[in-house]
Amino acid sequence: WTHVYPQVRKDTRGRYPKHPWPEDPFTAVAQQGVKRK
Repeated sequence: WTHVYPQVRKDTRGRYPKHPWPEDPFTAVAQQGVKRK
């Protein structure tokens, strides 16, 4: 996952803009809900 996540993040950021895509998912704090437009 350490080597795959950067590519997954790059490929899916545009498709799922409401999803938080942290640089380091192992230290990221979980968020509740989604960003509203």
